[in-house]
Amino acid sequence: MISHRAKLIITGSVAVVVVLALSIVAISLNILRTQSTTSFARGFVRVFPVPAARVNGGSLAYRDVLQRWDTLDSFLKNPPQLEPGQVIPDREVLRQQVYEIMIRETYLRRQAEKESFALSDANVDQNTEQLIAMSSSTKADFERNLQEMYGLTLQEFRDTIVRPATLEEGLAKRAELNGTSVEDWRTQIKNGLKSDQVKRYLKFSSPLPEETI
Repeated sequence: MISHRAKLIITGSVAVVVVLALSIVAISLNILRTQSTTSFARGFVRVFPVPAARVNGGSLAYRDVLQRWDTLDSFLKNPPQLEPGQVIPDREVLRQQVYEIMIRETYLRRQAEKESFALSDANVDQNTEQLIAMSSSTKADFERNLQEMYGLTLQEFRDTIVRPATLEEGLAKRAELNGTSVEDWRTQIKNGLKSDQVKRYLKFSSPLPEETI
């Protein structure tokens, strides 16, 4: 039989675990509520995988959103010269757009996993090289511009920008081969993103116009 002392130790241990778990949840909710970018928040989400959204049976980690927001901030420090009449949306709108883009990327990545669709690294590399060629600059100049404007290396650009776009392209082509038009496929994805398959945990002051998502 378990002694009274042992029972007290077990009960105390369980209480500590419960308190710790509740504390983690409380801190996580506060970070999401305030969209915190502090060093504490960054350290916390590196240790605990705080989800910024639940997407298509998977999750979008808040730490990944922070990394993409850092790229946005690098861009805003040195924005391109705009044509007359053009304006850059405010930071919150841009952050929300980035968030929605990442939700879409996560949704499509999960869809690819469900359909056992494997993306070829060769296709990603090919599209990366094509983008470099379209920029009419050398590979070294292209990477330097990425670093100066967005704080990205060429590898990071390949993985965070080119790969998701290539995956979407591949899934659309596969759907078309299976008898679904690209337009209908995109409508299906759009409806999926608005369905209960997606739970958004970051809140913004106003919703984005639907055509910008």
